[in-house]
Amino acid sequence: MKQINHNLGKLDGIMQKLGSELADSLSKAHAAKDDTERRDELKNSKRVLADYMSYVKAEPLIAHLDTNPFGVQTGMKKVLVESFTQLARAIS
Repeated sequence: MKQINHNLGKLDGIMQKLGSELADSLSKAHAAKDDTERRDELKNSKRVLADYMSYVKAEPLIAHLDTNPFGVQTGMKKVLVESFTQLARAIS
């Protein structure tokens, strides 16, 4: 149980890193009063996405989860990077 709790804490760390920053930025872009403000906030959203992608690609725990010994194909890194890429294209 101690090891499980420790590992869940690590997983919580990943979830905190991929927290609400992107959602907050997209909300600000949606609420922008003019095109310039919206464009600036969407640039920030793209920066956040780039940060998220870099983090996902470099995070060893995500790679470890993808290569788990239980035969479960999570594809977590691939799914996250592809999703972030599609979102970046959509807001471009």
